[in-house]
Amino acid sequence: MMLPAPDYRGLRALSLVSAIYLILMLAWGYHAHWALRDGERAAILLAVVLSFLTPLVFPRCWRSARVRSMLLTYVALIVFSNFSAALGYFLVTTDAPLVDATLSRWDIALGFDWVAYCRWIQQHPWADLWLKYGYKSFIVQFPLMVIYLSLTRRFKQLSDFCGGMVVSMIITHVSSWFYPAAGAGKYYAAQLAVDMSGLSDFEPLRSGALRTVDPTALQGLISIPSYHTVLAVLFTCAFWRTRLAWPVLLVNISMILATPKFGGHYVVDVITGAMTVAVSIALWRKITFTYAGNLPYTSDSSTQAL
Repeated sequence: MMLPAPDYRGLRALSLVSAIYLILMLAWGYHAHWALRDGERAAILLAVVLSFLTPLVFPRCWRSARVRSMLLTYVALIVFSNFSAALGYFLVTTDAPLVDATLSRWDIALGFDWVAYCRWIQQHPWADLWLKYGYKSFIVQFPLMVIYLSLTRRFKQLSDFCGGMVVSMIITHVSSWFYPAAGAGKYYAAQLAVDMSGLSDFEPLRSGALRTVDPTALQGLISIPSYHTVLAVLFTCAFWRTRLAWPVLLVNISMILATPKFGGHYVVDVITGAMTVAVSIALWRKITFTYAGNLPYTSDSSTQAL
């Protein structure tokens, strides 16, 4: 029986951009005298991540297209995500002026009252709990997506997710470099107190007091565009036309609704996040246009291996 072969274009994009990010951070760090905090813990973390590849030393696992795709992609996503978050630390240190006042005005022009929205959530414990877990759902969605799409041989959907993530992250980094923002949670702190401890490294980085990176405690410091929104759309697209499509859609709607309060985002951040992922998907399709058409098929032993 001829079965779809793995599509490694997204995996290659993850690997290539991860390597570029690493080189960029090493050069930037050397020039600006950055340091790695607790290098031993970082080495242990890297070893744990790479240990996920251990099953591939067994021929039966390596011959299985589904197992090979699942493990390689999952490790690549972890490495890329951490390198991207670490690069965000370097970008925060630039001297570009904050654009919070402008983003706040745009929110008001759109009729969105950030303080009232977040206060309503705080006043309704059920909503607060629901959106809190919705915001953190990406932690579960990443492995679920990789496992499900690999085991059901939806290799192209998995590749497109990876490609969309790479392109959208590049756009996000470039945007935040020139137009940084502290976020609505900090901008409106005098009017409403929300937990922004997850962004505690922002001010020390901007002031120059912090010049170390702890790979075991990286924070998502980019406000615009909202990358949670980007991930919500990418996850929904990845699971579309599967049995999990509608549950995943509902979870990701919750993630988007949670971003103003739990991510400290303006609603403009959410809108630009949706625009970013739309552009990213279009660009990824353009990049892979020369490979358009049906993916190759294989009769390997993947089915028997599982």
